[in-house]
Amino acid sequence: INTEAPFVFRMMDASCKKALLDLGCVDVPSEEYHRGHLYFESESPPAVLNSPMLQEGWIYIQDPATSTPLSLLDDAFTPKNALDACAAPGGKTLMLSEAFPDASIVAMDRSIRRVRRLKHNLRFRKNAIPMVGDVSDSPFHPASFDLVLLDVPCSNTGVIRKRPDARWTFSTQNLGALVDLQRKLLD
Repeated sequence: INTEAPFVFRMMDASCKKALLDLGCVDVPSEEYHRGHLYFESESPPAVLNSPMLQEGWIYIQDPATSTPLSLLDDAFTPKNALDACAAPGGKTLMLSEAFPDASIVAMDRSIRRVRRLKHNLRFRKNAIPMVGDVSDSPFHPASFDLVLLDVPCSNTGVIRKRPDARWTFSTQNLGALVDLQRKLLD
């Protein structure tokens, strides 16, 4: 917990693998929850971040644990219409877009500022449409989607190495409000 989190990212385009290896990046061992996504780790984040790979959409800064929700889907399931209801900054939407290239995906978030980031991150995806909206007051009919991904706001206590401020911002009072918000979003 008191050590620095590794710099991990997902390879979006296999053609950059040699360039990643040339930068000293190493494969993160594949786990079941990766669902075919390839992750790399680097001890030199500036080398990766200053390369054209991030700007060109060849890599995406993302932790392997974010693959877990998609690993829960039945391999035979193929949605036609999907909603990522708390989508920003877009990592899971990108995964949905890759996993289901023929699906129409709406990536919704209530923050205009965060949707700008979402739009940027989805710029290479044709089947994912970013929009501003609040899932607790959804503009969609309940039967509009055959897949809804809801990664609700959390306490960040599970990612303290990446969000060390969670130690000081967490309280049982905040947790109660967060649980109420999560329940409202699920409803």
